[in-house]
Amino acid sequence: MLLKIKHIFLKDPSDLKSIIEASKGQANFFQLIDADKLLSEVQIMAAADHVKRNSNSSKIKNPENLLLMYVAGTTQISRAISMLGLSESTERIIAVYESEEDMEGMMSAFPSLEEASTRLIPYDVPEMDGEVFSKISHVEFSL
Repeated sequence: MLLKIKHIFLKDPSDLKSIIEASKGQANFFQLIDADKLLSEVQIMAAADHVKRNSNSSKIKNPENLLLMYVAGTTQISRAISMLGLSESTERIIAVYESEEDMEGMMSAFPSLEEASTRLIPYDVPEMDGEVFSKISHVEFSL
């Protein structure tokens, strides 16, 4: 499972509910995260690496939920979703996905989604790496 990241602007929040529902219906790994609740791409990719290694042995069978748990540093799915999920105030989204077809389908189905021309979150924030990896370790050893 090789995951990709896309930086997206949400131009019209009235589409939010439909976008969330459509993202849940993708055949391959597909997760939308509020960009304002993330530190860096490294945070996402480190969590994705743990999902890949542990998805078969984890008690959590939904890999998207597992990703959110690793990034949020919590073992509670509902808490991870409330910490990182999209809300009515969301304007900037990070899509973590496996299939280009799925991503292209979402972008064409919802004209209110617009790919950002620059990063919405930094690639890395080295001074925060300790916090990032501490959260991942917490979840790793709690599952």
